[in-house]
This record gives sequence, C-alpha cells and structure tokens, in this order.
Amino acid sequence: MSDLSTVGVRYNGADQEWYDKASGNTVMAFRQAAASMPCEGAADSLTAHSGGGQTSALLLTAQLNRITTVAAGNDSVKLPASIAGLTIQVTNAAAANSANVYPQTGDAINALGANAAFALAAGKTAAFTCYTAGQWHSILSA
Repeated sequence: MSDLSTVGVRYNGADQEWYDKASGNTVMAFRQAAASMPCEGAADSLTAHSGGGQTSALLLTAQLNRITTVAAGNDSVKLPASIAGLTIQVTNAAAANSANVYPQTGDAINALGANAAFALAAGKTAAFTCYTAGQWHSILSA
C-alpha cells in the first residue's frame, strides 16, 4: 500500500482518517480533542502476536501504539505500509519481554534489511519515521 492511489480519505465529524481502499483498514487518523486541539490516533492495551513472525504480526493501525502484553520474547507487531512523511510510535509497556516490530513485506527498518524485525525491549519506546516508501528509520528512547 505504499502507492498513494490505494489510500482513501474519510471524515467522521472533525476527525480525518486515511484508509486502505482494498481492506478498509485505517492507516492513519487525526482526531479532534474536546478542546479542538488536533490529536493523533492512539491504540492502548495491545497484545503482540504470540509466536512472532512478520506474516501473523499484529498490524498497528494508530500513530501512537502502546503494547501491554508480550507473553514471550519475539512476539510481534507490524508497522503499516510505509508512506513518506508517516511516523508511527510504539511503546513496549510489557513487564519483561522484548517485542519484535516488523515492517510490511518488502520494507526495511534502519539498516536491518528487508523484512527484518526491530527488537523493542520492555520499557522502551521507538518512533518509526518513513522518509521514502519502503524504508523506516527509528529513534529509540533511553
């Protein structure tokens, strides 16, 4: 879905969402808070896919994502399709286990190579920014 012709825009009141035309899944959303300040879409209490892997990884559909359950090391989540200008933040709030953050098939994170997982330790947050389709770059919290 890195081709922008496959992305649609829909409005729900003051909220604006970009979605995948084929699946209808939200790719990115801007929400209006009660005080009329723009907010990024947020997803909380996420559970990383048990057993890991890129194919079955939990697809992240918000710009701000907080994983609270990582049952075992290598349980996984997946970034949305890379679109230049998109930033996705992922927090691993699990007690102990590292989560694998995968890109979409064919995409890469940092210099890891296509389809390789980025290990996000428990208690860490990473911001993944796409400057050009197919490539994500991360900033990792201390």
